[in-house]
Amino acid sequence: MQTDILLQSLSFKNIKGFEDYAINFDGKNTDIFGRNATGKSSTYDLFLWILFGKDSANRSDYQIKPQDEDGNECHHLESIAEVVLTINGKTLKLKRQLSEKWTKNQKTKSVDFTGNETSYWVNDVPTKAKDYAIEIGSIIKENIFKLLTNPLFFNTNEKGFGWQERRKILFEISGDVSDSDVIDSAVTIGDKSMLDLLAVINSGRTIDNHKLVIAEKIKNTKSQMDGIPARINEQQRAITEDNVDYMAIDSALLGHRITLDAIESELATNAQGASLYRQKQQQAYRLQSEIDVRMSELKVDANAGAKKLVDEKTKLDSEKYRLETELKAQERKQLSSKLQVESIENNLVSLRAKYAEEFKTVYVPPTEDSFNCPTCGQALPEGDKEAKLAELQANFTSKKNALLKSIQAEGIPLSKSLAQLKLDNEALDNSAENNKANLSLANERIAELEKEIEISRNAPIVVNYHDDAKYSSLDAELQALKAELDKPIEDTTTELLTKKRELTSEIDSLNKTLNQKEVVAKAKVRIDELKAEESKLAGELSGWERQDFLIKQFTTAKVKMLEDAINNRFTTVKFKMFDILNDGTEKEICRTLVNTNGVWVEFDGANNGGKINAGLDIINLLSEFYGVTCPIFVDNAESVTGFMDIKSQVIKLIVSERDEKLRVEVA
Repeated sequence: MQTDILLQSLSFKNIKGFEDYAINFDGKNTDIFGRNATGKSSTYDLFLWILFGKDSANRSDYQIKPQDEDGNECHHLESIAEVVLTINGKTLKLKRQLSEKWTKNQKTKSVDFTGNETSYWVNDVPTKAKDYAIEIGSIIKENIFKLLTNPLFFNTNEKGFGWQERRKILFEISGDVSDSDVIDSAVTIGDKSMLDLLAVINSGRTIDNHKLVIAEKIKNTKSQMDGIPARINEQQRAITEDNVDYMAIDSALLGHRITLDAIESELATNAQGASLYRQKQQQAYRLQSEIDVRMSELKVDANAGAKKLVDEKTKLDSEKYRLETELKAQERKQLSSKLQVESIENNLVSLRAKYAEEFKTVYVPPTEDSFNCPTCGQALPEGDKEAKLAELQANFTSKKNALLKSIQAEGIPLSKSLAQLKLDNEALDNSAENNKANLSLANERIAELEKEIEISRNAPIVVNYHDDAKYSSLDAELQALKAELDKPIEDTTTELLTKKRELTSEIDSLNKTLNQKEVVAKAKVRIDELKAEESKLAGELSGWERQDFLIKQFTTAKVKMLEDAINNRFTTVKFKMFDILNDGTEKEICRTLVNTNGVWVEFDGANNGGKINAGLDIINLLSEFYGVTCPIFVDNAESVTGFMDIKSQVIKLIVSERDEKLRVEVA
């Protein structure tokens, strides 16, 4: 359904440079004349501010309130802007008001400015900000409204609307082109090669994805081919051009091996003789060790008497030390026991004296004064006095008996301990006397042994080893082995080892030459394999490069079809949607080209008139696509000598030096 939005009127009060101003458009094309800074551009800015709270530069902090000569805001004023639209003939009045908030400061008692608040009306009905935005959004989205009211907005590069957004809109209008359509357009009677790409599409892979696959195949194939020449050269270096007589080498090897076997045999014989010689040496060492042991045994037997004396003295020295140690301990214990006996005897003497003294104590009756009443001081009756006396005497006797028993109880264990200590001391004295007697006997025997040992040391010991049968047998066996070991031996091992090393080196050299024969054969086979692999890869590369060529042709055709589908819808403007790079890939872009006197130039390089007509051309198509026409504000309209036909209401803002105030002409 087509929606036609027409601007009927705009009115401003205490806003920007307008104190109280209104413009009636009557839904018709209108020209607004005025010098610079008379408020022409502000009409569009305020038109957008009423709807969206932003100016044409998308600023939400747009300066709305009027200012004095010094550039300061004028306070205590309400800034009001109102627009009347007709939408398919139905009137819609929108009003936005900016009011100041003044709050009383409780500390300073002054009234301070604390900010602004915005109020909204839809058809004179007060409305909340959220509902106000919903009302406008139900008619048209903000960006679409700007696209349809400003010829330059489509080609701006402000935040949130760059070339990507322009490209997206153009493709939404023209529609995309399928890969199969591009292939059909590229196939001709003389060239049906593009049909090969149909198989790619039918496999479920897109051409863009196939392009990535082919690029990787080409890269990998070239990488493999690049390495083959070096690998061939490496194999060729292994091939020698010398004419080698391999039969002569085989014959020489056979002779060397026979000679080497003979040397090995002779070395084995020498080794056997050397082994037998070493065995006899080891046997001689063993016999000498046995002889030394037997000589030690015979010396010990000859010296057995002296050793017996020394052993007895050693034993007695240990016993003497033990007795001396035990006697010292007994002396310390005797002294300690003596002190304990004295202590207990003293305690018993004290207890006996204490008992005797307590036993002598007798009961002494109290005086007459002791029987007076403690309360009134009067003497107690006679009967009470006798009872009291009897009680006092009984208490005395009980306490005395208890104390005597206590003294007796304390003395009984002391007496027992004293008796036991005396018994222990008597046994200790007997043991000490016995140890002293044993110590005296030990000292006497030690003195005797020392004299006997001294005599035995001075007497010479003579051992006749040959009288011993075991010694004589071992010595005879050892002398026979020494006689055999002293015989001269002819050793040719060193000379044989030298010949063996020379022969082995020569055999290794001849084997290397023979091995080269096999290496050369393998290298030639490998070279043939590498050349075959190189040929195979070259064939594969040719196939991948053909696919790559077809994809580049496809890309060129698709780019042309897409750009044609878009540009055929415009008259004064066209768009470049792709850049074809050197490697044949396309880079997505969106450049606007303007027809300036038959020459297509980029939008930024066109003159102002060309830009405006290009914008109007774009608005015509966008209005058709979105199904909406809106009032178009054309700033600097004086720069356009001829306006293209446009379906929407047009408000031209024209610079006019002779108009000091705005002049409005409605068509």
